[in-house]
Amino acid sequence: MWKARATYAYVTLIAIVLIFVYEDRNVSFTIFYCLVFLFLSSLTSALTARLFIRVEQDVERGTALRDEEIAFSATLRNKGILYYPRVRLNYRNAALVTYGGNETSVMALRPRGAVKRSRMVRFPYRGYYDIGVESISVTDFLGLFTVTIPVTATTPVCVYPLYDDSLDVPIQPDAADGAARSDFSGDAYTDIADVRQYMPSDTLRNIHWKLSAKRGELIVKDYEARERSRAVVLLDTMRLPLNGRERALFEDRMVSRAASVIYFCSRNNLPAALIWGEGPERVLALRPEEGLEKPFALLAGLAFEDASSRVASLEPIPACHTLCALLSHIDAGIAGRLAALTPMCALTVDFFYSRAMPLTAQKTALLEDLRARGAVVTLLDVGQSALTPQIRRAFKSAAL
Repeated sequence: MWKARATYAYVTLIAIVLIFVYEDRNVSFTIFYCLVFLFLSSLTSALTARLFIRVEQDVERGTALRDEEIAFSATLRNKGILYYPRVRLNYRNAALVTYGGNETSVMALRPRGAVKRSRMVRFPYRGYYDIGVESISVTDFLGLFTVTIPVTATTPVCVYPLYDDSLDVPIQPDAADGAARSDFSGDAYTDIADVRQYMPSDTLRNIHWKLSAKRGELIVKDYEARERSRAVVLLDTMRLPLNGRERALFEDRMVSRAASVIYFCSRNNLPAALIWGEGPERVLALRPEEGLEKPFALLAGLAFEDASSRVASLEPIPACHTLCALLSHIDAGIAGRLAALTPMCALTVDFFYSRAMPLTAQKTALLEDLRARGAVVTLLDVGQSALTPQIRRAFKSAAL
């Protein structure tokens, strides 16, 4: 753009010099007025660009897995009669999201025309992202002015954690047998709570035949149901004493492990529950027939901000067959609480450590004690090898 401005200034200067040097000033004035007209036209086109240029954005889908590519497209439309030789798309969150593809972001926009640009978007980390065009830089036909048009509309995408579909979770045998024999509706019937009119979705075995004969219409028994979880996934979201890059990697590994366990339960038709955070209300019941969208969406935005471990305040789980605890911290209190739960349920402990949070002798002794009590303990090293090139590039260009 500076070259265009320099050229225009040079030509204007020559026109002014000609006006004062030559006696016949008609030609000089004509050149000067033409330059003024071009200048005003260029300025008008730049100032009115925001009135005539529109952008339409479209994304392949609103969900994706970490490191998965999805298609994104932006269509620019010029509703005016002016020609814009240089229009540039500035993408949102370009430091965290990789916008791939061979098409350039700079294009020419003809009067009453439209141009479409497509990108393959890759997400190096789980979470909720707003992708798309953040602003449009428009340069006039002389290259003298550039106007930036902000784009307020966003395209939200929920990025699920990456899970391992080959993970095999050691489930207590009677729970696994029950999973094979039962339809796992999630209900265990106790006393009759109420009666109501028959609905097409009701089974015949719930019909109250005597009351139906008395009332002359089909009446069904409404039982009081309670949730029965065969497995409980405990994700300890205690705040990690790490910097941004290491913390993000550590959290991602823990959440991915939780997603893998949840996927295992869903694949094997095994009802489960997800526990996280400090409050007792942070419990999500997981039924196989409901799919993975709800728990994965929760894991995508889960933050590790708790001041203490949830394990220390964990209530007894009488209906649980297997407790899967995913931990990054362990002390005598946490180990004692887990040891107290081993008589009532099977226990698996996945313990995460790294160079910044090493596996000390005290932690090893506590985990070995749990293993001696019958718990299945797995040690997982969160190493730098798990940091993909996309994540390295994102961490290098953004402060997380």
